[in-house]
Amino acid sequence: MSHFNSTAPAWNDIPPLDVCSIAVPTQTGAVSVATTAGQFVISMHNFGVRLRFGECQFGDYGMLIKEPPAVIPVVTNGENLTIIEGGGHTLTLHHQPLSFEVLKILSIYSSHRLTATLLVNFVSLQLPGSIRAGSLA
Repeated sequence: MSHFNSTAPAWNDIPPLDVCSIAVPTQTGAVSVATTAGQFVISMHNFGVRLRFGECQFGDYGMLIKEPPAVIPVVTNGENLTIIEGGGHTLTLHHQPLSFEVLKILSIYSSHRLTATLLVNFVSLQLPGSIRAGSLA
Protein backbone atom coordinates (compact mmCIF):
# COMPACT_ATOMS: atom_id res chain seq x y z
CA MET A 1 0.00 0.00 0.00
CA SER A 2 1.34 3.43 -0.88
CA HIS A 3 0.97 6.45 1.33
CA PHE A 4 0.21 9.87 -0.03
CA ASN A 5 2.84 12.29 1.26
CA SER A 6 2.13 15.94 0.62
CA THR A 7 4.22 18.81 1.89
CA ALA A 8 2.29 21.94 2.82
CA PRO A 9 3.53 25.15 1.20
CA ALA A 10 5.69 27.35 3.43
CA TRP A 11 3.29 30.32 3.33
CA ASN A 12 5.37 32.28 5.85
CA ASP A 13 8.28 32.30 3.36
CA ILE A 14 6.19 34.15 0.76
CA PRO A 15 6.20 37.93 1.27
CA PRO A 16 2.82 39.69 1.56
CA LEU A 17 1.59 41.80 -1.36
CA ASP A 18 1.49 45.59 -1.33
CA VAL A 19 -0.38 48.09 -3.48
CA CYS A 20 2.09 50.03 -5.69
CA SER A 21 -0.11 52.77 -7.23
CA ILE A 22 -3.48 54.46 -7.01
CA ALA A 23 -6.59 52.68 -8.27
CA VAL A 24 -7.42 53.62 -11.88
CA PRO A 25 -10.87 53.14 -13.46
CA THR A 26 -10.81 51.29 -16.80
CA GLN A 27 -13.00 51.67 -19.91
CA THR A 28 -14.95 48.52 -18.95
CA GLY A 29 -16.07 49.99 -15.62
CA ALA A 30 -13.57 47.97 -13.60
CA VAL A 31 -10.83 49.39 -11.39
CA SER A 32 -7.19 48.39 -11.90
CA VAL A 33 -4.64 48.45 -9.07
CA ALA A 34 -0.93 47.68 -9.46
CA THR A 35 0.44 45.35 -6.77
CA THR A 36 3.81 43.78 -6.12
CA ALA A 37 2.47 40.62 -7.86
CA GLY A 38 0.89 42.32 -10.89
CA GLN A 39 -2.44 43.90 -11.80
CA PHE A 40 -5.40 43.42 -9.46
CA VAL A 41 -8.71 44.14 -11.24
CA ILE A 42 -11.88 44.85 -9.25
CA SER A 43 -15.34 45.21 -10.76
CA MET A 44 -18.50 46.12 -8.90
CA HIS A 45 -21.80 44.47 -9.87
CA ASN A 46 -25.34 44.44 -8.55
CA PHE A 47 -24.80 40.76 -7.61
CA GLY A 48 -21.46 41.34 -5.85
CA VAL A 49 -17.81 42.18 -6.34
CA ARG A 50 -15.50 40.43 -8.82
CA LEU A 51 -11.76 40.21 -8.00
CA ARG A 52 -9.15 39.09 -10.56
CA PHE A 53 -5.36 38.89 -10.58
CA GLY A 54 -3.52 38.99 -13.91
CA GLU A 55 -4.77 37.79 -17.27
CA CYS A 56 -7.19 34.87 -17.65
CA GLN A 57 -5.16 31.72 -18.18
CA PHE A 58 -8.06 29.39 -18.89
CA GLY A 59 -9.71 28.49 -22.16
CA ASP A 60 -13.22 29.45 -23.18
CA TYR A 61 -15.37 26.67 -21.76
CA GLY A 62 -18.66 28.30 -22.72
CA MET A 63 -19.72 28.82 -19.12
CA LEU A 64 -20.24 32.56 -19.59
CA ILE A 65 -22.22 33.75 -22.58
CA LYS A 66 -20.86 37.25 -22.01
CA GLU A 67 -19.07 39.20 -19.32
CA PRO A 68 -21.47 40.58 -16.70
CA PRO A 69 -21.82 44.37 -17.01
CA ALA A 70 -20.01 46.28 -14.31
CA VAL A 71 -21.54 49.16 -12.37
CA ILE A 72 -19.55 52.38 -12.81
CA PRO A 73 -17.73 52.69 -9.47
CA VAL A 74 -16.93 55.65 -7.28
CA VAL A 75 -13.24 55.45 -6.38
CA THR A 76 -11.67 57.30 -3.45
CA ASN A 77 -7.88 56.97 -3.30
CA GLY A 78 -6.18 57.58 0.03
CA GLU A 79 -2.60 57.30 1.24
CA ASN A 80 -3.04 53.92 2.96
CA LEU A 81 -6.34 52.67 1.55
CA THR A 82 -8.69 52.89 -1.41
CA ILE A 83 -12.48 52.81 -1.19
CA ILE A 84 -14.45 51.54 -4.21
CA GLU A 85 -18.25 51.83 -4.17
CA GLY A 86 -20.85 50.53 -6.61
CA GLY A 87 -23.81 48.17 -6.99
CA GLY A 88 -24.73 48.48 -3.32
CA HIS A 89 -21.28 47.28 -2.23
CA THR A 90 -18.29 49.04 -0.69
CA LEU A 91 -14.81 47.53 -0.98
CA THR A 92 -12.09 48.93 1.25
CA LEU A 93 -8.63 48.02 -0.05
CA HIS A 94 -5.78 48.40 2.46
CA HIS A 95 -2.42 49.00 0.78
CA GLN A 96 0.32 47.59 3.04
CA PRO A 97 -0.04 44.71 3.30
CA LEU A 98 -2.79 44.14 0.74
CA SER A 99 -6.05 43.20 2.44
CA PHE A 100 -9.66 44.07 1.77
CA GLU A 101 -13.13 44.19 3.24
CA VAL A 102 -16.42 44.11 1.34
CA LEU A 103 -19.59 45.62 2.80
CA LYS A 104 -23.07 45.21 1.31
CA ILE A 105 -25.70 47.86 1.87
CA LEU A 106 -29.09 46.40 2.79
CA SER A 107 -32.29 48.41 2.95
CA ILE A 108 -34.98 47.43 5.42
CA TYR A 109 -38.50 48.76 4.87
CA SER A 110 -40.77 49.30 7.85
CA SER A 111 -44.58 49.34 7.78
CA HIS A 112 -44.38 53.14 7.44
CA ARG A 113 -42.28 52.85 4.28
CA LEU A 114 -39.28 54.38 6.00
CA THR A 115 -35.92 53.11 4.85
CA ALA A 116 -33.04 52.30 7.16
CA THR A 117 -29.65 51.48 5.71
CA LEU A 118 -27.42 48.86 7.30
CA LEU A 119 -23.83 48.07 6.46
CA VAL A 120 -23.28 44.34 6.70
CA ASN A 121 -19.82 42.87 6.86
CA PHE A 122 -20.21 40.70 3.74
CA VAL A 123 -16.62 39.51 3.33
CA SER A 124 -13.54 40.28 5.31
CA LEU A 125 -10.35 38.64 4.13
CA GLN A 126 -7.32 39.18 6.27
CA LEU A 127 -5.16 36.09 6.40
CA PRO A 128 -2.16 35.85 8.69
CA GLY A 129 0.30 38.00 6.77
CA SER A 130 -2.59 39.09 4.49
CA ILE A 131 -2.95 37.98 0.90
CA ARG A 132 0.23 36.34 -0.28
CA ALA A 133 1.53 35.88 -3.79
CA GLY A 134 0.54 32.48 -5.06
CA SER A 135 -2.48 32.08 -2.79
CA LEU A 136 -4.90 33.52 -5.34
CA ALA A 137 -4.25 31.48 -8.47
